Amino acid sequence: MGYKTYWQQESLVIELEQLKNEYSSCEICDLCPKSSGINGVVRSSGPVSSLAIIGEAPGADEDAAGEPFVGRAGKMLDKLLESAKIKRKQAFITNSVKCRPTQNDGKKNRTPTSDECESCRPWLYKELQLVKPKVIITLGKISTESVLALPKNFTLGEYVNKSHETHLRRENSPEIITDMYTIVPCWHPSYLMQHGRKKFDEAVECFKLAKKLVLQ
Repeated sequence: MGYKTYWQQESLVIELEQLKNEYSSCEICDLCPKSSGINGVVRSSGPVSSLAIIGEAPGADEDAAGEPFVGRAGKMLDKLLESAKIKRKQAFITNSVKCRPTQNDGKKNRTPTSDECESCRPWLYKELQLVKPKVIITLGKISTESVLALPKNFTLGEYVNKSHETHLRRENSPEIITDMYTIVPCWHPSYLMQHGRKKFDEAVECFKLAKKLVLQ
């Protein structure tokens, strides 16, 4: 699905690995391993593809493995991909925040703060500028507002299973820094585990829409 040519892929993979090494040593916010003492950096996974999937932040399983979506939420993501007839290896997968936000001395996950999201946003944007996906599926509110300019108290359900065209812009600036992307917001897999079949079916439709847009 939307792979680059072989030489494009090889060149971009090298650049992407260099970028991963850069953000693995990031010390901008208190989530970095040096400051927190408990977190590792969860790197992106998958090919340089026309389809990208952005999650919110890694959990304990992802923190341990160093890869996104490998725990229970990862299994739910696999079900969504399978239902939409998309192979996981066909998608570039990353998170808005690269390190695990925790509470209770690292025993429990938490939602990343706006400052943590802002600190990680340049790394996310650099990834997207390298990968240049045609379509991006955003999982949950955090990842959706990381790429779309939305009202402060927006309701995710108003945007789910719809496509939205956008440029990425520098923080607090009108300057456009990327090409146009098509964004398809979707429920986060963790949210789907707490809600019924209806929400799961809605999420599958998001993935089917994204696939359709990639293939157009």
